[in-house]
Amino acid sequence: MIDRWREDWRSTSVEVRRYLLGCAFLGAAGALPWTLLNLYLDRLGYSKIEIGSVSSMGAWGTILVALPAAYILARRRAGRFLAGAAFVCGLALFALPWMPSLGWLRAAQFVVGLSFAIHHIAVAPFIYRHTKARERQGVFALAESVGTFASVAGSFAGGQLSELLSPILGGDTIALACVLSGAGFLGLSAAIVYVGIKEEAPVVEEGAPKILAVVRQHMGSAMRFVAPHVVLGLGAGACIPFLSLYFRERFGLGDGEVGALWAVGGIMTACGYLLAPLVSRRLGLVRGIVALELASVLFFLVLAYTNNLTIAVIAFLFRGALMNSGHPLFMNLVMKVTPEGAKEFQNGMQSVAWSLGWVFGPVVGGAILDSSGDDYSILMLTTVGFYVLSSILTYVLLLPLERRHNEQELDSNE
Repeated sequence: MIDRWREDWRSTSVEVRRYLLGCAFLGAAGALPWTLLNLYLDRLGYSKIEIGSVSSMGAWGTILVALPAAYILARRRAGRFLAGAAFVCGLALFALPWMPSLGWLRAAQFVVGLSFAIHHIAVAPFIYRHTKARERQGVFALAESVGTFASVAGSFAGGQLSELLSPILGGDTIALACVLSGAGFLGLSAAIVYVGIKEEAPVVEEGAPKILAVVRQHMGSAMRFVAPHVVLGLGAGACIPFLSLYFRERFGLGDGEVGALWAVGGIMTACGYLLAPLVSRRLGLVRGIVALELASVLFFLVLAYTNNLTIAVIAFLFRGALMNSGHPLFMNLVMKVTPEGAKEFQNGMQSVAWSLGWVFGPVVGGAILDSSGDDYSILMLTTVGFYVLSSILTYVLLLPLERRHNEQELDSNE
């Protein structure tokens, strides 16, 4: 398997490698607010529902930009476009912890989400355009792994740095603010890398169907992908933003310990990404996605009820690895089944679907915690319900699409 990964890396183009380096910088940048922002907002005295409202603003940014970005990326060179997004992201991350009010915090998080959305939407079409069919699944997994390993470094370094700076700067709150602001420099570094991407403008073949015509023709298939993604996003958005507070409030973990735990979780997630191709070869894409999602639900149930830190840490690590390893399988299925001319639009639709869940999920999760006296068991059971429903929808709606596409491939090869 290692030889296969090495071969995938050697076969990638220079532009894909530059893209992966940019992913690494942005992965590290995104890890800092992902791990520490809610801890920082909690120390500022905001309620859980107010913290959830800040988290949800990133998703609003994604919803606003996803479809326009998908349309533009189908017709423009990605380098400068991505560099501009990374530059804006860096500025917003730098300013985020210094915002003077809840409204300004929401605005900064909105810009951060908008910038990250452009990066996310570009991943699948960019890799698809710059790879061959044989190497594509491996490069998809590699792209996920690069960003995840970078987030490992960001989470660990951010947590340790905040504890190191706390006695120097005179408090945990100011230390967290400085570390969070440092994410901006990583975003600016990604912008510098993206400026170096050189590529030909995408060729729109003469006589090719217009994108709106293709979209209308395949809207039924598009919505089959959207439905389970919305439900999955609701479940994740309701619970994931509050896991750092779960470990601090239930087990008393400090900022550095939370950062270290998130770093180890990132390593486990990256290992899951790299194993994803093996799962798909054995079970197929749809069955592989469903199997991984349902396996992660068992560990979420353990998290909901255990009061043992060791058991909770093990459950947290395996939950993240199993659930996230299904993502490259899902995106490969999206690109495989979606026809030419609609791939970018479909990728944008998936970002909108996921973000719809994250618009409402954190607010719902915060409301559940505030109304239940911070009962994380109720919150996690809610997430489990969404995950199971998403798995059912994935199997029922997407398995026929995968079978039909495989049959068409067999017919075309005969």
